[in-house]
Amino acid sequence: MVKKSKSFTLIELLTVIFIIVILTTLIVANMSSSRRRARDAKRKADLKSLQTAIEMFYYKTGSYPKTPSGGAGVAGCWHKTCNWIPNNSTNDGSGAPCGGALYQTLGYEWAGSYLASEPHDPVDKCYWPFGNETNDVPGSAGSYQYWSDGKNYLLAARLENVNDPARNEITRVHAPQDSDLTRSYAEYYLAVNSTYTLGKYCYVLTN
Repeated sequence: MVKKSKSFTLIELLTVIFIIVILTTLIVANMSSSRRRARDAKRKADLKSLQTAIEMFYYKTGSYPKTPSGGAGVAGCWHKTCNWIPNNSTNDGSGAPCGGALYQTLGYEWAGSYLASEPHDPVDKCYWPFGNETNDVPGSAGSYQYWSDGKNYLLAARLENVNDPARNEITRVHAPQDSDLTRSYAEYYLAVNSTYTLGKYCYVLTN
């Protein structure tokens, strides 16, 4: 009598390996998605804390911290370890040392009484949230954006989850520097430059 071999056949081994690969891929994809959602949750919380701080500043002074006139305002990547929102209408102070005389003169330390340090995007590739680089793609990270003329303000962050219901494509929050208040933040920046295509994935807060 011939005994049957108890070893796996090649087909059985390949089947097991295939199942393991599929399960591993699903687990990794789910972990990556969870991390993206967690970072997006931080972005929303950061912007809310910034919004609270500038509203408190307005309550005390009668004006929001101002950014240079015209343009998109300022981006959070400019001072990665410092307060980066200025209170100055003419100079953004790029390159000013944190805590230095120039930094203080330009009003970056306004937040001391309201917010110890302004938060930054958890990934922060130093791109504008509405997109301004050729290798910028949906689902990638940007920097936080702030704009204000003292009376109105804008806070924006790009979301990695392109299907997040809080994205501007859905909420249609407008950009206050836009004279046509019927356009959303995304539509406004797309009109400024046709390469600014990622605004629809931004989380936007205004007053």
